[in-house]
Amino acid sequence: MKNWLLFILLFGFAALKAESWTVLVYMAADNNLAQMGKLDINTMESASQPAGLNLIVQADFPEGAARYKIQPDNSTNITSPVLTDLGAIDSGNPQTLNSFIKWGFNRYPSQRKMLVIWSHGDSWYKKDDGKWICPDDGAENLMSIANGDLKIAFAGTPKLNILLFDACSMQSIEVIQEVAEYADYVIGSEELVPVYGFPYETMIPLFSENIELILTQIPELYVQSYLPGAGINPGEQLWTTTCSVIDTALMLSFHDIFIPALHYFWPVAESIMPIRQKCYEMNTGLADVDIKQFIMLLREMDPNAVHLSSLQYIWTNMVVSSAFTSPDTSVENIGTAALWFPDSRYNFSNGWQRYQKLKFADTEWLTLINMMLIDDIPPDKPSLQSQSIIYSTLYLHIQPPADPDWVYYRLKLTGSGHIEDFCPGSLWADSFLIQISISGAGSYQLWAIDRSENFSEAITGSYDWTEPQVSMFLSPNPVRGKDLATLYWWTDANISGQARLEIYNLKGQMVIKKQLGEVITGENRYLLSAESKFHSLPAGRYFLRLKLGSKYLSSKLTILY
Repeated sequence: MKNWLLFILLFGFAALKAESWTVLVYMAADNNLAQMGKLDINTMESASQPAGLNLIVQADFPEGAARYKIQPDNSTNITSPVLTDLGAIDSGNPQTLNSFIKWGFNRYPSQRKMLVIWSHGDSWYKKDDGKWICPDDGAENLMSIANGDLKIAFAGTPKLNILLFDACSMQSIEVIQEVAEYADYVIGSEELVPVYGFPYETMIPLFSENIELILTQIPELYVQSYLPGAGINPGEQLWTTTCSVIDTALMLSFHDIFIPALHYFWPVAESIMPIRQKCYEMNTGLADVDIKQFIMLLREMDPNAVHLSSLQYIWTNMVVSSAFTSPDTSVENIGTAALWFPDSRYNFSNGWQRYQKLKFADTEWLTLINMMLIDDIPPDKPSLQSQSIIYSTLYLHIQPPADPDWVYYRLKLTGSGHIEDFCPGSLWADSFLIQISISGAGSYQLWAIDRSENFSEAITGSYDWTEPQVSMFLSPNPVRGKDLATLYWWTDANISGQARLEIYNLKGQMVIKKQLGEVITGENRYLLSAESKFHSLPAGRYFLRLKLGSKYLSSKLTILY
């Protein structure tokens, strides 16, 4: 009986230690990395595989794509069985990656899940004329981090325990925040990755151990594989290599603390540029720096800076493990993750519009860089999308100019001389509404102003005003986001009865009819998104009619998407 209990305890302990893993490798090698991809598959076959590991590779080469279940083999050829012959595919399409993830984890369920994205890479900011990530030469396509392709790739997929980028320069704070909700840990290099990639022959055996050991060992194994005389690097030169494991659980905290830390330095933005010059530079345009090194240098410059100690503490806890090598013996405190920090106006101008699309842009990091580079460039002139008057209120629907800074707006009513400042409800809003009380006809000027107090060219306009019985307008119009569409109207005390909304398509067919209740004196509004049928309307032109008692008001309505 005692022997039986001992067996159960030992078996249970072993089961807890040896977790099952499914590791999916998305090898986008329909490009000049094809031969290295085949070499890496052969390297995977030569490794000692733990019993609980499913190692599945989807490899796309110029001659076609296939899915393999990697089996141990010591030959120089790929001998693993082909699970599916896929033929010609587009590995630069995020839907292709999405399909592979769903298929792989559904067919090979396990306790732990890992995805390797294997290809060229260049962080978030390369345009479609370079490596970027997962370029497919046959399909002439690639994935865009800034345009949200990874969000498409991970939509509806199981959350990963580990996401590993076997691609150049992908371990940046910008990329990490884009994928943080999809993976517990992100592994990659903030620097270039040599063509041999990650050392699968030493990494694969780790999957017989617990996840903590895997996470601490991979960065060391990576940099060791490129040391002089290590086989991959047969010479005596020490290469620059970096690798880290980032815990995404604290990404939101880092983001939130980064914001007030930046605001502290706004008044002395120009003083940070000398700190930037001390940082190790890397990647395209030498525009990236290491976050750990940058924060440490900032603290040395101003030990009392608000929130920097908290920021450093959070980052230290986010970095599970890291390692680096450099032929420059003066380089230190790097190897964690990159931060885009261009030190020239040229590099900044080439990247900020794509950067604005990233989640990390909400920190207003672009604003601080712009100030550090001495911002004397005024914002472009904003665009007036529509102008309406309801009773005694002037409504201006504004499309903001593209600008790296967060801008506000100054409205001057020419006749009265009244001046009022307005702020959009969110950073870099697609559009926003200005409303101001008026008491007669007049004209106005409107400027966009950035944080360096640069003024744009003014929008100018005029308006007539008479005290109406009823009036109506729709904002925004055209509608670019249906959740934002709002109908406004005003009625005086002489109007009574029922209010009814009707929307017709160009064929004259009524597509929406909504009773809005009793007519109420004064200003009213109705959020069109509260009407479920509005969401289902396809893009196109429509006619909107509002019945207020015996009065009818009409307007054209355009839905762009």
